[in-house]
Amino acid sequence: MSRAILAVALLALVVFVPFLGRDYLYDWDEAWYGQVAKELLRSGDWITLHWRGRPFFDKPPLGIWAIAASFATFGRSEWAARLPSVVAAVACLFLMLWIGWLLFGRIRPALLSAVVLGTSLPFVKAGRMAMLDVPVTAAVTLAVAAYLAARKDRRWGVVVGLAVGIAWMIKGPVAILAIGLLVVFALWERDFGTWRTAWFPAGFLLGLALCLPWYLAEFQRQGEAFLAAHFGYHILARATTVLDGHRGPWWFYLARIAMLDEPWFLVLVASLPLLWRLRHRTWVRLGVSWTMVVVVPFSVVATKLPWYVVPAYPALALLTAGALDALPLAARRPWLPWVLVGATLAILLGFVATTLNWEERYAPDLRPLAHAAARVPGSGILTLARLVRPAFIYYLDHPEDRVGPKELVARWPSVGAAVLSRRQWQELGPALTGARVAATTSGTVLVLGKGMR
Repeated sequence: MSRAILAVALLALVVFVPFLGRDYLYDWDEAWYGQVAKELLRSGDWITLHWRGRPFFDKPPLGIWAIAASFATFGRSEWAARLPSVVAAVACLFLMLWIGWLLFGRIRPALLSAVVLGTSLPFVKAGRMAMLDVPVTAAVTLAVAAYLAARKDRRWGVVVGLAVGIAWMIKGPVAILAIGLLVVFALWERDFGTWRTAWFPAGFLLGLALCLPWYLAEFQRQGEAFLAAHFGYHILARATTVLDGHRGPWWFYLARIAMLDEPWFLVLVASLPLLWRLRHRTWVRLGVSWTMVVVVPFSVVATKLPWYVVPAYPALALLTAGALDALPLAARRPWLPWVLVGATLAILLGFVATTLNWEERYAPDLRPLAHAAARVPGSGILTLARLVRPAFIYYLDHPEDRVGPKELVARWPSVGAAVLSRRQWQELGPALTGARVAATTSGTVLVLGKGMR
């Protein structure tokens, strides 16, 4: 087991550490959370989070607290913003090693579970970004591992409830998926003995005690505005309506997994007949329950984003690893799974050495624009409200006034600095006396008036 632990540690070091701070923070979530953490440290307010000076009710605070703590410890940088996700990703690998050991009782499939997850490109990408999806995945995976451990030692039931509470404090109702997958798994296994102990309710009470103080403090401060935004808009509306144009068909996530998780997706598809024959095995039931409880609800909700199903990748890794271990060829070619792992790792490292940025619309480099704008004197820069991107705000570190087109033209003589899209510059430029382009990037321009350098 010690060699397996060392192998997982080496894999984590190779996959998650190199070039971690090289790329700029991406829109939207990375720069979004980075700016909220930055404002937290400036205000010293660890209860009410803020975005551009206004209360930020989108998510519970634990993930933001982790980024802020990293900034406070190591200084503000791209790699410090991403460090909490890296720690969570590494924790997931070791948790999968533990889950594999609990389920199989052998090193080979346990190690394969961790290695397949650590070489799954979508998981690695999310683990190298300052987002909340891998931290919440780590909490869900901890709940699963503790549940399996509780089947032998009931005291682990306390950790299940605590893990659910941690998941809620990171990303709210995603924590319900952890409970749901355990319930579905227990129904399939017809094993409820684990639930019939005092340790489970004690754990959930502790998880509730972890969440309740912040919610009560925030409600006391912000009242119904907090409830309406946090639960009404960012939870109910996200589930029932399409927010910010993030729509997709019911098969959206199946397509994303198929496109991004090669070759493991191909291995898994090829192993479906084998998995069907082994459907009575505990690891198959857990992997299927875990995958379905994550993918199906997110496929039903209206708003769809690729990273919503990151909590399903440990389950897919478990199924893939179990299939690789059980392949009939393994008896004659025991090296075959490791050849697949090695080839996948080589491809993955090629991506890590270049970039993990696949979607340019989420990742324009706005640093040149922000650095140029930071040299502008005065109280603020005029920005059109529909234009401003989180990465610009994060790197700007300069006051900005959100205005409409008419107000921008009216205030231009007294301010003399504005951020526009190229199209808006073409439309409004003639009305901005003496305006010139001072910096441009990714279709966005900084325009300055006379007297501005």
